[in-house]
Amino acid sequence: MSDKRKAIRWIAPLGIFLGLNLIMLLFDSTSWTLNFREGAFIERLMNSKFFSEWFTPYSTPEFNVLTVLFVIIFLPETLIKLIEFIKARRQISN
Repeated sequence: MSDKRKAIRWIAPLGIFLGLNLIMLLFDSTSWTLNFREGAFIERLMNSKFFSEWFTPYSTPEFNVLTVLFVIIFLPETLIKLIEFIKARRQISN
């Protein structure tokens, strides 16, 4: 596999994460929100102290929860693929 293709493998999840955050940033500036059933687990999660006081990059609590979910999904994948890419480059240079 070429170096460019290996580089794309770790850049793609990072780009998806940043793209999703950009979309949420645009939606956050409008009045668009997600509707969840009242009393659902997500609603309790959104109203928790973590998402109401500590982690508030967006004014909409739904987007704050989605951001944490995307970090949990995309950050480990990006880091694993980046480490694989760095190891492969070191093996090629040696």
